[in-house]
Amino acid sequence: MPQYEPLANALREILGKVSGWELDDDDKSDVKAIAGELLDEVARDEPDEGAIRRNVRAIGRILNSIAMNPDVQTALAGLVVA
Repeated sequence: MPQYEPLANALREILGKVSGWELDDDDKSDVKAIAGELLDEVARDEPDEGAIRRNVRAIGRILNSIAMNPDVQTALAGLVVA
């Protein structure tokens, strides 16, 4: 859906960079899984907005621990705008 394109772009950026961020392996795996679920959800004809909100919050909680990293800040800004 077009209104979710900024979110989808931010998620793709996160997926492309998360391996290099200072997260433990479990958190990296969780971020990848949640981002994948979100991308699937926003691609649906009728996305579940509740699921989108919950998953965006979940990624935010994980990434909050490294939010001072400029790359993470840029990716998170995309999530906030979306």
